[in-house]
Amino acid sequence: MRSDKQIEASRRNGALSRGPLTPEGKSVTSRNAITHGLQARDILLRHESPQQFEQLLNSNIARFAPQDDTEMRIVEEYSVAEWRLRRAWTLIAALIDNRMDSMAADVDQAYEQLDHATRAALAHDHSTKTTMSLRELENHVSRYSRATDRAIRRLQHLRKLAPPSAALQFPANEPKDL
Repeated sequence: MRSDKQIEASRRNGALSRGPLTPEGKSVTSRNAITHGLQARDILLRHESPQQFEQLLNSNIARFAPQDDTEMRIVEEYSVAEWRLRRAWTLIAALIDNRMDSMAADVDQAYEQLDHATRAALAHDHSTKTTMSLRELENHVSRYSRATDRAIRRLQHLRKLAPPSAALQFPANEPKDL
């Protein structure tokens, strides 16, 4: 538990903060609750770009213009499902590319000439027979695709039931007098 001295020191320090001064700075900080509330670190893998995810999220916010917290949550869910769908596509391509590379010598020996599509088909076929990874990723694609569709339908249904009365107002991140 914090002492009275610590509480008072926090109040004094908070009173010194003036926050962003420019309109651009105020606009950016007014959305802090959105970007931080989603906790991108729980969604992204270490090698994935938080900036690209934020760009996707902000693009979806601009596109769908959520009008309240419920709509915002749906847009966030849509963005996460879309991100994971893109990840699954990337992983599927990497698995098939890797399998084509590992099969190249055997395929070149068995066939005189093969086009890239046939090489990819052989790699896909071999991968689905020998490992669960490709099948699981393809199931993920279906699941995330359904999740994005479901989020859009929920947003449309919600707006049909009760059209929003006003634009979503993000709280200003300005210091308050205590």
